[in-house]
Amino acid sequence: MEDYYEQIIKCDNEKTMGIIRLVIGCITLALIAASYFLGLPTLFLLALAVLVVGFFVVLPMFNMEYEYLYISKELSVDRIYNKERRKKMGSWDLTNMEIMAPEGSDALWINKDKKSVVKDYTSQTEGGQVYVIIMKDKDSTRIRFEPDSDILRAIKSQFPRQARY
Repeated sequence: MEDYYEQIIKCDNEKTMGIIRLVIGCITLALIAASYFLGLPTLFLLALAVLVVGFFVVLPMFNMEYEYLYISKELSVDRIYNKERRKKMGSWDLTNMEIMAPEGSDALWINKDKKSVVKDYTSQTEGGQVYVIIMKDKDSTRIRFEPDSDILRAIKSQFPRQARY
């Protein structure tokens, strides 16, 4: 039997996006004012370029979400930018999982002295239940994510010893 679970987590970047909008707007207005007062039309073209690049290239990169995909003992994470572009962040075979537990759990002290690579795929919102998976590999990879109850149940049913929650 093949298990298939999918979940999408929206990242909370509203504060960052507001600051970026403000900076883009201020730079554009400053360049337009400078072009008017100095009589340089190239500054006006530069202002238009900043506006276009800022709103159509930079800003959509901060509107992102993560997609968790659990298919028969494999966890895959994709980052989706502006609901248009997708980038594969990683795929892990959970048969190599050492432990999975909620962040802050005593069970995660298993590798506290080892140097580990932390991969953060959370929404960055307060109140979200973050789980950590520690993989058995040379880097001792720690995967931070926010699974829903279906994904947790599927992992727990296939890996009852490693899943601690």
